[in-house]
Formats: sequence, C-alpha cells, structure tokens
Amino acid sequence: MLRPDQLSRIDRAAVGVLGHAKANGEPNAVAVTPYVVNGELVVTSTLALVQKAAAIRRDPRVTLTAGGVSVVGTATFEVDRTAQYFDTFIRAQELRKYPPARSLLTLPFHRRLLPWYVGRVVIRIRPAEVGESGCGDEATVTVVDTGGLLRTWNVPRPGDLVADHVSLPASVVDGAALLLVHEEDADMKDLRQLAVRGVVRDGVLTRTSIRGSLARTSKSAIAEIQGLRGLARAAKANRALLATWPQYQPDKETSR
Repeated sequence: MLRPDQLSRIDRAAVGVLGHAKANGEPNAVAVTPYVVNGELVVTSTLALVQKAAAIRRDPRVTLTAGGVSVVGTATFEVDRTAQYFDTFIRAQELRKYPPARSLLTLPFHRRLLPWYVGRVVIRIRPAEVGESGCGDEATVTVVDTGGLLRTWNVPRPGDLVADHVSLPASVVDGAALLLVHEEDADMKDLRQLAVRGVVRDGVLTRTSIRGSLARTSKSAIAEIQGLRGLARAAKANRALLATWPQYQPDKETSR
C-alpha cells in the first residue's frame, strides 16, 4: 500500500520508469510521465504510441519507479478516444510536468486538431510491493529473474554504458535484463534514452544489444510539425486495434 508521502513524491515527479515484459518474455523499460489520480498510480499512452499498452495487454506484470518510490505490481488499461479522462484527471498534471503541453493545449481547437494527444490509453497500476529507491531513476535495471518475477532497481549510472560487461549493485538479481538510462532537458523537448539489453549473472550485466542514444538533439519548427503529422497518421492506423480494447466508461470512475 502506498503511503500518502509516497504518492506525493510520485505526484511531484516529472519522469519515472515503467518496466514491463516483451512478447518473448524479456524485460523492457521506458521513461514515462507518472500521474496520481484519486490515489491510484496511472501512466498513459497517447493514441499514436500504444506499444507499452499492447505489452500490458499480453502480460500485466509491471514495475514503476518515480520520486524515489519503487513499485512492483500489475496493470489494467482502458481506452478513452475522447478527451474526457484527459481533461478531468490528466490535463493539470500534464501542464505541470510536461512543458511542451503548454503550447499544444493552448492551440485553438486542439481537441479536434490533436485527438491522438488528448485521447489516451489509461494504464492503472496495482501495487503488490512498494519500496524505497536509494538513488534517482536516471539509470535503472529491469530484470525478469529465474522465477519469472519482474523487478526494477534504480542504480548508479555506469561510467561506460557501451561496455560488454557492466558492474551492477549486488542487490540486482540474476536474469534477463534491460539497463535503461534516460535524460531530459529542462524544457522536456529533448528526451533521450539508451537501453542496454543483456543478462545479469553475479552482479554483472553482459551486453547482447544496445539501442537509442543520449546525444543531444534539436528539432526545427518544420521537423516538429512533421513529427506531429506522423503521430496523427500513427493514431489513425491504430483505430481498428483500439476499438477492440476495453473502453473507458466515465460513469464507473466514481465507483473505483
């Protein structure tokens, strides 16, 4: 059970890390915006980027680390293709935590222009275990251990992220693993992630693959517009899939 002070720390956190399982059973992790809604932990997917929700549909095991709080549990999800859930529960938190939203959400007719952004897949996390993290979540290791348990540890950032072998704290158990390092600029316009996949044995991660980059980037106004158009196309392509998923029903929200 999350204590009020732990919920408050998660509420203040602009970024957290969500761990989940891939279709092949390997662990995955992504940086997310964590929300607290009526005492519940919530993360969302826009209607354009539904990969983590699709993963949870296959396997409800999740972890979340944010604000120095570490959660192990399961998740359920619902699709709201309107702006109702976003407007009621997420909008104020989004404006506070994600500065680019301040320009997107002040556009005239933004609900019509950006339906993929204000529509959301709502992912509700049910904690089974709650702990305290000894350091921030800039670097995390998510492991599926030999017993099939999914866990995430906050770890000190390794000095060499592309080494074949990376030493980890002794608390990290053996198993298939993903080391994720995320960085964001102050305006949250440059979001960078580096993921190192491998296997942990006796406190050492042996790398098998690497993706992403922590190199700083900048986008022109034209590139940003092209990106928004690409997201709109992705959301359109997801419509048929989203229609088959559980749908958000506002009248049931008060009974949760």
